[in-house]
Formats: sequence, C-alpha cells, structure tokens
Amino acid sequence: MDPASVAARFGGEMKFHNSEYGLSKISYVETRDMGQLGVLGSYPIHFHVPGNSDGSFATGNSIHRSFNRAITIHGAHGIYVGNN
Repeated sequence: MDPASVAARFGGEMKFHNSEYGLSKISYVETRDMGQLGVLGSYPIHFHVPGNSDGSFATGNSIHRSFNRAITIHGAHGIYVGNN
C-alpha cells in the first residue's frame, strides 16, 4: 500500500453480495491496511445482505491494521466465522 493511502486510512475491501452462485467462501487470506476510516460499509471482509448463506464462511484469515473493523456481516444468516 502506498504511504498516502495509509496516511488517509483508505484501503481496499472485499464485499460479498448475494449472487447466482449462492455461497461466499474466504479462507486463509492475509489482509493489511484494508477498510476505509469513517466510511459506512467499507470493511476488509464484508458480507453484504446475502440472505440465507448456509455453507458460506470466513475462516483462518489474518487481518492486520484494519482502518474500519475486520469482518462484518449484516442481512444474513448461516455464515460461519471462526479462527480468524
């Protein structure tokens, strides 16, 4: 990440929405300097209103120096989050 983005606390995000594929799975990913400070909905790992998500998960991830939370879930049920 470039120094200007770090100074502004403005990083990337992974947002998982409902899709025709049905499941969102993220495991053993390392993130650094992600999320955006003060921006609602901009989190390193974000499950965004996927509804029924049985079988989806976020496991074994490593989140370093987040600018806005870490893993956020809303509008969903059945997502397993563990060992992050």
